[in-house]
Amino acid sequence: RHTLRSLVLTVAGVLIFKLSGIPHGYWLPFTMIVVLQPDFGSTRKKAAERVIGTIAGGLFASSLLWLQPGKTVIHVAVAVTIAIFSYLVKRRYAVAVFFITLVVVLLVEAHQPVTLAFTAERMGCTLGGGLLALGAALLFWPVWERGRFPGIISTAMTANQQYFQAVVDRLQDGGPHDEQMMDLKQAAESANAEVFSSLRRMSSDPQIHREGLEQAAALANGNQRVTNALSVIAIHLNDQRTRHPETVERFRAICSAALDSLIESKRTGTPVFALDSSLQALESFRLPEIDPDHLDASRFREPWVFPQLSRIVTELGAMILAAK
Repeated sequence: RHTLRSLVLTVAGVLIFKLSGIPHGYWLPFTMIVVLQPDFGSTRKKAAERVIGTIAGGLFASSLLWLQPGKTVIHVAVAVTIAIFSYLVKRRYAVAVFFITLVVVLLVEAHQPVTLAFTAERMGCTLGGGLLALGAALLFWPVWERGRFPGIISTAMTANQQYFQAVVDRLQDGGPHDEQMMDLKQAAESANAEVFSSLRRMSSDPQIHREGLEQAAALANGNQRVTNALSVIAIHLNDQRTRHPETVERFRAICSAALDSLIESKRTGTPVFALDSSLQALESFRLPEIDPDHLDASRFREPWVFPQLSRIVTELGAMILAAK
């Protein structure tokens, strides 16, 4: 979809500048290609950064050239601004556009005098290209993030489930925080990062396409907090078996069932009756009292692990309420 949209928009932009006879009209389709992104939210952000940076850079450069600097000063300024642009382009795009606009104006000035018409032409083409890209993202085969989010969050919950099973296995039977655990942790964290990227894109979509944003945010934050709690438990794993095997096994059963029902509900997009029973099981779960001789957190892991088990149960319950 994005490729076809870019194709149609570029052809339209080239036709406009060819038929209009604008001297530097290629800025119009070029801006479209730079600004247009696969989703509307990213396109809107890119368009705003491009337009603001270009207008600010154009005005500043035109004001600077009124001082009539020499060729040597212009060449040094071009080198400096290109270096700054290269540093900022992946960090602060709007500021980077400001500097690349300076480069363009200064390079032109090095060969011929820059007129006010030149600056206005670049600003107009940039503004027109940004608006056309926004229109294309809004009207030509749009992809709204709320339709993609269920698949992304279910993938993240699946990664969390795999991490959960590995942590509980080692908690129950004994086992260190090894490389396999690190791989599962990184997979869960990477999937969570993609979920929050999806949330940011959804929040930038038009208002009518943000339905369910609060529910999506609740699920995303809950899933990430479960990952964090599992990571705290993983730090305290060792070769010792748990002293509470029945509790750990029940914890595993109810949390696995909760994750299964959450994943199914997001994948199918329909209410899952297992959510109710999972919520009841989570609410009825109780941890045993820590033995008085194991309260020293510097020597025993129960004071560290038990609060995280409770936290996971609470977060899964909140995620089910959000999903319902």
